[in-house]
Amino acid sequence: MSMRSVIIALRVLEEIAAHQPVGVSELARLMKLSKTTVHRSLMTLKEAGWIEPADDGRAVWSLSARALVVGGRAVDSHSGLRSIAVPVMEDLRRATEETIHLLVRERRSVVLIERLDGIKPVRVFNPVGGRSAMHRTSAGKAIMARLADDEIEAYSVALESPRPGSPSFDLEQFRAELRTVRERGFAINLGNNQPDVHAVAGAIIGAGERAIAAITISAPPERLPLERCLELGPLVADAARRIALGLRARRQPSQ
Repeated sequence: MSMRSVIIALRVLEEIAAHQPVGVSELARLMKLSKTTVHRSLMTLKEAGWIEPADDGRAVWSLSARALVVGGRAVDSHSGLRSIAVPVMEDLRRATEETIHLLVRERRSVVLIERLDGIKPVRVFNPVGGRSAMHRTSAGKAIMARLADDEIEAYSVALESPRPGSPSFDLEQFRAELRTVRERGFAINLGNNQPDVHAVAGAIIGAGERAIAAITISAPPERLPLERCLELGPLVADAARRIALGLRARRQPSQ
């Protein structure tokens, strides 16, 4: 199996994780590849035990138990962060009664590793392991605002060459928004990633003063308009600060 085939198969696996259950036509469209190429990767992944048919009546695929087990081990690699973050997330959930998310950076995406559901109803469910582009989420913007200027510029350059069919993106507006996030200490997203979800996020700072994760409050727009986001921003920023302090304390050697 060539290196290119391996890379394509891994990309197919990622797309299945993000869109399951999903068929070959949809995967080919999402990945801008031929159905033949995608089908070949699907058969390889099936033979290796990473995916399985999701429906007897339709040719759609989902991750297998094997993939879920390996994914669970990946989440466990962030157990130090999660064990510190969950009590803080619980405090935030009780204070707001809304859903709280913990996300980590993974290249140019953010990945959800923990979710505490609020007591109020929501219209959108975000699964653990779900991935989103950094620039379309409050968590991603909170993290990006703490990155070095050269890292932000490299990300921006990539956005200047979008895939065919991708929505247009105002880079100058985005850069200005990141400057605002730096000044406020929290990021706001008003339906840019999912139309029925507003969110506010604070970046969690790890070793070397790098933003490694973010904590968010999310809710439907009617419960989380801009004014409410601005009100809750300092609260979520303080939660992120508390988690960062816990990580720092854990890294320090005991006396």
